[in-house]
Amino acid sequence: MCRGVEKVILIQEQLQKNRVIVELDRKGFVSANVTSSTHERKSKTVVFLKNGKIYLKQNTLSEDVPIVIVMKAMGVESDQEIVQLVGSEQSYNDAMAPSLEEAASLGIFTETQALEYIGTRIKVAKRSWLGRKSKADEARDLLSGTVIAHIPVVSYYFRPKVISLSVMMRRVITALHDPSTIDDRDYYGNKRLELAGQMLSFLFEDLFKRYCAEMKRNIDHVLSKPNRVTQFDAVRLLQLRQDTITNGLVHAISSGNWSVKRFKMERAGVTQVLSRFSYISALGMMTRIKYALLSSFLKRKEKLTEFSHAQKYLFQLPVRENQKGQRPPLSPAFPVWHPLSLRHARG
Repeated sequence: MCRGVEKVILIQEQLQKNRVIVELDRKGFVSANVTSSTHERKSKTVVFLKNGKIYLKQNTLSEDVPIVIVMKAMGVESDQEIVQLVGSEQSYNDAMAPSLEEAASLGIFTETQALEYIGTRIKVAKRSWLGRKSKADEARDLLSGTVIAHIPVVSYYFRPKVISLSVMMRRVITALHDPSTIDDRDYYGNKRLELAGQMLSFLFEDLFKRYCAEMKRNIDHVLSKPNRVTQFDAVRLLQLRQDTITNGLVHAISSGNWSVKRFKMERAGVTQVLSRFSYISALGMMTRIKYALLSSFLKRKEKLTEFSHAQKYLFQLPVRENQKGQRPPLSPAFPVWHPLSLRHARG
C-alpha cells in the first residue's frame, strides 16, 4: 500500500550476470561477452573476432585493444604461453597467429609496453589525491578493477583473469569453426528473475549511501568554518533530512520508476496497480513477469513463436487474436494453477 493505492512490484527478467555468453554481434562477428556485477560496480567485457584477429572491447577504452596486448599487460609476455593457454590443437594455433603478428607489428613485446599502449587509450583518467597516475598505473588499475570485474585481483596478481580471458578466446575460436556452440540468449538457463526483495534492496542501498554522502557533505561544510558561533550538533543535522530514504522509496513505488544511480540503472514500469477484481486476477498480477527485451520484440513485429522459447514451458502466453486481427500484449506469467502431469513408478 503506497499513498492509498495497492501496488505490486513485477518480476524482472534479466540476463544472468558473471556468465560468459558466446553470440553473434550486430556486425556478424563472433563475440564472447560477460556482464560483471559486484557490490562496487558493473561492467561489460567483450572479446570478439574481427578480420581474423581477436580484440577486447570495454566502455572505458576509446578503441578496441588486441587481446594479445591485454594478455601481455597482465604479465604473460611469452607468445608460446598465450597460445598454450588457449589450446594446444593446431586449429587454435592457426587462429591465434594473426593476433600474435599484430602485436609484434605494433612493437609490443613486454608488459611495460603493453601497459603504456592501453594507458593511452583510456577515455577518462582517474585522479588520485597523490596526483595524476602514470599511463601504466592507470592501465593496471583498469585491468584489475574494470575488465572482468567479478574476478578479484589481489596485489595485481592477474593469473585468474588470464585464465578467464583464455577461456573466452577459446570459446570464440570454437564457435567460429562450429556454429552450434553459440549460446542461445533466449535459453532460460542464461537468465535470472529479480524479485521484489532484490529490487527493494538495490533501491534502499542506493538511497542509504546517498543519505550518508549528503550527511558527510553537510558535516564537512559546518566543520570547515573557521569561526563557529555555536557548538556542533550532529543530532540536529540528522533530524533535518531524516525522510530522504522514505521519500525515495515512496516515489519509486508510486511512480514505478526505479533509479539506482550507483549502477546507472534506470527502469520504468516496475510497479503496477494491483487488481482486486477477483482472487485469480490479484494472483495473476503478483506472478506477472516483465520481459526485459519485450519492447524490442514488439517494435520489430516478430512472431509469437520466435518470442516464446522452448524453455518457457512454465509460462502462459496469450496467443489468440482479437476481432480486429491484432495480437494482445505479451505478458508472460507463472501459471501457478496449471496442473502438472507426473510419472509415478508403479510396483
